Amino acid sequence: MKRVLCLLSALLLSGLLAGCGGSTVDLMEYAEVRFTGLDTQGRASVEVESSDLEAVLLDHLSGTELEKMSALLMLVSSIQYAAEPNENLSNGDTVVLSVTWDADIADEYGLKFKGNSREVPVAELKDAQAVDLFAGIEIDYSGVSPDLTAQVRNTSDDAFLKTVQYSVQPMHGIAKGDTVTVTATYNSAEAEKYGYIPKETTAEFTVEQA
Repeated sequence: MKRVLCLLSALLLSGLLAGCGGSTVDLMEYAEVRFTGLDTQGRASVEVESSDLEAVLLDHLSGTELEKMSALLMLVSSIQYAAEPNENLSNGDTVVLSVTWDADIADEYGLKFKGNSREVPVAELKDAQAVDLFAGIEIDYSGVSPDLTAQVRNTSDDAFLKTVQYSVQPMHGIAKGDTVTVTATYNSAEAEKYGYIPKETTAEFTVEQA
C-alpha cells in the first residue's frame, strides 16, 4: 500500500509541475541584436525581453507559486542567446543570432522550445575617422648630450587628443642620435564618442638635440 501511495504522490506532483504539456515557445521572438560602436569596430550584443519571456513561461506552468518560480528559474537559466561574430563589425556585415537551451529541463516541465537561427545585417554604426595620436605632441629635451632628459608636451587643440596621456622611454641619459619611444594612453570610450579610431599607440623619435 505504501508503494502505491508513493507512486500516486509522485504522479500528482509531476502533473502539477508539467503544466500544459506540449506547449511550444519560440525563443527567438524575445531577442534582438543591438549594434554599438564605430564602423569597422562595431560590437553586437543580444537584448532579451526578459519580462515578456518570463511571463510567457509562467503562463505555461502549473503548481504553487513557489513551484512555478523554481521551475522558471531552471528554465531561464538553461536558455542562452548568442550573436556571432560580435566585434570588429562594419556596416553591411552579417551577424547570426542563435539560441540554445536544455531540452531535458524543458521536457521536465512539459514545455517545448524552438528557435531557428537568423541572420541580422549590421547597420547604423557611426562613421569612423582614423586619428594620429602623435600629431599634436612636442618632445622637450633638457641638459647636454649624452645626458639629456626628455619630456612630452601635449599641444593639441583637438578635444579628444587633449585627453591623451603620453610617456617617453628612456627619460634620462639620452644622447644625440638616440631613439626614444613615446607611448600614448587613451580612453577608448572617449575615442568612440568623437568617432575616432586611433592609429599606432607607440611612436619612435630620433633625438636631434646636442
